[in-house]
Amino acid sequence: MHASSFRWLAIATLPALTAACSTKVETPSPSTSPPPPTTLATDGFASAEIAVANGTVFWADRNPSIVDSIKAVPATGGPTSTFYTSPDDVAAIEAIAVDATSLYLAEVEADHKSTLKRIPLGGGAPETIAANDLILSVAVDAAGVYYSDFEHVFRVSPQGGAVETLAPPGPDASPLVTNLAANGNGAWWLAVNEQLTIMHAGADAGAEPLLALPSVIPLALALNQDHVFFGTVPNAPSGGPSTLVSVAMAGAAAKTLTEENGTINAIAADDTNVYWLSGDAGPGTLQKVPVGGGASTAIATYPHTGTRGGLALDGARAYWTSGGVVMSVPK
Repeated sequence: MHASSFRWLAIATLPALTAACSTKVETPSPSTSPPPPTTLATDGFASAEIAVANGTVFWADRNPSIVDSIKAVPATGGPTSTFYTSPDDVAAIEAIAVDATSLYLAEVEADHKSTLKRIPLGGGAPETIAANDLILSVAVDAAGVYYSDFEHVFRVSPQGGAVETLAPPGPDASPLVTNLAANGNGAWWLAVNEQLTIMHAGADAGAEPLLALPSVIPLALALNQDHVFFGTVPNAPSGGPSTLVSVAMAGAAAKTLTEENGTINAIAADDTNVYWLSGDAGPGTLQKVPVGGGASTAIATYPHTGTRGGLALDGARAYWTSGGVVMSVPK
């Protein structure tokens, strides 16, 4: 799930994003403050790459002084452990994803050559299942493991083997792939050229567009079983609010769920609610809104350093990283 390619996109779009966020929409403050989150771990190098599976929370640690690693902590709290450490020739762990049995990670070497690895959650040696010039995002479902570079999305079996290229349709130049997620119905991603297009590739089909929106910059992407949720800001000098949008996978018009007075940094969803992290210079907020729309609710506030956090869910709780802290709160 997760959208690590946004930090690469930000290199090219930061001026436009800054201008677009300059106009803020004030949202009502909750009548009572939400409870403080539970701190699961303190890690000054915790990245936005976070995932949860089988009662364990995993995240990528990007210590610039040593090689990257994957840290783990019990979802109910406990000591932090090192699940995996990258070899010395790896520049970064760029993305992670999990299923019920394995953790998948993309390692980028100094020359931007990348490998996709699978590690059993119960322990064992990592196995390389694919390689590419650059891997920015990783997602997994029953149909396979998906990964992307700037312009393409690929699919490979969790055991490795032949790689399928899910190429964007049409004669135009390949759009920029900014986010990637999977949910059992195939892979979904946001593609940007002159407009933002939601793309889909099912288990037995190539890529197809679901919806196109003009003049917006993507912020984040999440799925449940029948909807795509994503955040945008206007790509316009006049700016505008961050918007959380829903689209039915069966095909429908885009529906605005909420407008946010801070940047939407991460999104996650279940069958009941959509959750998102927001915040710019001030405190961050974890909020939720019903998947069909309605009033939003702040469920946690936390110190925010201005860096993009990551967000993951299990059946009972939400987990996220921000400012070197791994936090949790009931959904």
